[in-house]
Amino acid sequence: MSGFLGVPGSKWSLVAMTSSEDLAASRLSSQAELMNLAMESVGSEHTAKLLLANKIKDAILLKFKVTVETRLGILIVLVSTYSKKILYVYSIAGTTQTLQRANAYEDNQRFIYNFVQIGNEEGVESELSELIGRAAHYALSEEIVTQLIPYWENNNIEETLPHLKEKIKELSTASKIEIQGDLERVSSIPLRSNNRLAGIVKPIFPPTAVATPSEEKAPEPKTTKVPENPEEYLKAFASKYRGVLKVKTIIAPFDGLSFNELNDNDVIFFKPIGHTKEQKELAEQATGSSASIVEGKFLQLFITPEEEYHLFTLGPEKTLLYSVDTKDLKIRTERKQATQSTTIESSESSGFSISPTLIVGLFMICVAVGLAYLL
Repeated sequence: MSGFLGVPGSKWSLVAMTSSEDLAASRLSSQAELMNLAMESVGSEHTAKLLLANKIKDAILLKFKVTVETRLGILIVLVSTYSKKILYVYSIAGTTQTLQRANAYEDNQRFIYNFVQIGNEEGVESELSELIGRAAHYALSEEIVTQLIPYWENNNIEETLPHLKEKIKELSTASKIEIQGDLERVSSIPLRSNNRLAGIVKPIFPPTAVATPSEEKAPEPKTTKVPENPEEYLKAFASKYRGVLKVKTIIAPFDGLSFNELNDNDVIFFKPIGHTKEQKELAEQATGSSASIVEGKFLQLFITPEEEYHLFTLGPEKTLLYSVDTKDLKIRTERKQATQSTTIESSESSGFSISPTLIVGLFMICVAVGLAYLL
């Protein structure tokens, strides 16, 4: 007897089977993504499996509060003790009230939440935030990390502070620099796969210039170009993808997620909007058909001074999906779709959709009919 009780040959049985297959494919994709994150940190498949099973901890989370002259900043650095490399850096600085209250000795959840609060406050200085983050990349090279790990394993953060202070001083030429630090031994997987800072605070990427910190020109206030720029992002990363496909977000006003709620786990749904032959071909290559909806996994969000929301996601076949909205919307994602019905409306035009609640109701009807048919 089939595992699905329904009318033989019914289109509803086909819907249920397709939904089940999609769910299985989504789970496999999520598992593959977690394995990729684990492998990036530990390098061995066997060790990666131990990490995913929560049997080992692979990283050190470094937390710092930094004073540069009269301004304050907080810095968080996740470092793999296996690969001896930085996994991510987040830094935020300025003159906000939360910065004054924050301290490095808070547990990692509370310390990370400080970033979320500060990101919504006035007084953030993007330039200083970037400077402190770059200093961390310079200070914690693979060679230095290798030297510091034995200290970290003994909960000693003091040996790390002079390295960071020296690089901040070289980049800023400030005369007064004070640093408070703490550390925690952690698993990198929860912090990266469910990143609470994604879309709220921009990560600080490794400096691409060959110059050493002492060769870099100290940034001058209000003259240095702001790094949070979608055009620069495209220039830096577009060549790594098969192509850039222009898309439009799909509005879900009742149970969608706003841009600031997106994180690295979210799959976002779009409609291709490119009207050129090249864009149409790229859309077909990405979806394998002329499908009207394409899925993308969250990569990066930029909010410009004009309050435009530039969203970059990883689409099928390593395609970079790029959307621009002029206001903060609730958009359709995979996270809430499984439990709540979603009203779908394109930013350009609205379309028909079948809610998950309706499918569940039809499924129950099919089960009842199937049982009656068998009896």
